[in-house]
Amino acid sequence: MHTWTLDKPDNLIDWWEESVAQFADRRLFGTKDKNGVYEWVTFKEVGTRINNLRAGLAQLGIDNGDAVGIIANNRVEWPVAAFATWGRIARFVPMYEAELVQVWKYIINNSQVKVLFVAKPEIYEKIKDFPKDIPTLKHIFVIDAEGDNSMAAVEKMGAAKPVPPQPPSPT
Repeated sequence: MHTWTLDKPDNLIDWWEESVAQFADRRLFGTKDKNGVYEWVTFKEVGTRINNLRAGLAQLGIDNGDAVGIIANNRVEWPVAAFATWGRIARFVPMYEAELVQVWKYIINNSQVKVLFVAKPEIYEKIKDFPKDIPTLKHIFVIDAEGDNSMAAVEKMGAAKPVPPQPPSPT
């Protein structure tokens, strides 16, 4: 059996950590505000959110092989959730907002999502009863919300109790 060795970084977790260290103050993502003006976040700002969310996911029991889902269109929280999930050696299950409710339900059930992030309260209202039929689905958090069931609450919980990222093994 041949073992491959790749140049470092050889996985997305280490690549991201190196990128944050190297480009901390550079702009990474720009989002248009209601006036069409871009608001930018830096590698370091996104990295902090990833670190906090990863630690929050750890406190929610997300570990190797678990699934975290998101129902959202393209936005900063998508890569934040993805890299936080991958840093727990977990699977990331993305879904778009413009999908049928029964398709979301099928995907969440089939992939055994444990924690789900949804973009808006309107989406939450459509799926809030999913845990009754999907035993693996333990938590649903809303991105555009405040309070206990918000993504911000998970990030805050994680900020209080950091955990390092777990890079995947080469296999």
